[in-house]
Amino acid sequence: MAVTDECEARTVSVILSDVDSTLGSGYEPIVRANARRLREFIDEPVHYFERVVEDTQQQIHDEYIDTDWPKCPLHAGRHPLWLGDGGWYCEKDQVLIAAVGHLRSRLGQPSR
Repeated sequence: MAVTDECEARTVSVILSDVDSTLGSGYEPIVRANARRLREFIDEPVHYFERVVEDTQQQIHDEYIDTDWPKCPLHAGRHPLWLGDGGWYCEKDQVLIAAVGHLRSRLGQPSR
């Protein structure tokens, strides 16, 4: 199974929903660059989606844009949420906070 243009576009859109709702606009080039780069190496859509999320999160941390992105709302943002099974989890409490792409609704903001 290959990662299609549609899969790449959906992946970028979903991740940008979380990035835009938590960090604001201006980070689309990071998400798009990760999506484009990883598509060259990953053929399986679910693995591709996970890697784009993980690499985007890591880049946001590594470039000191926000070293706790996305911030855990249960612990006053003192640590980042982590990806698992298509969702953002509080690793400390093992609690699902929101599906990737839905942080906006979990943080009390209307969904896109």
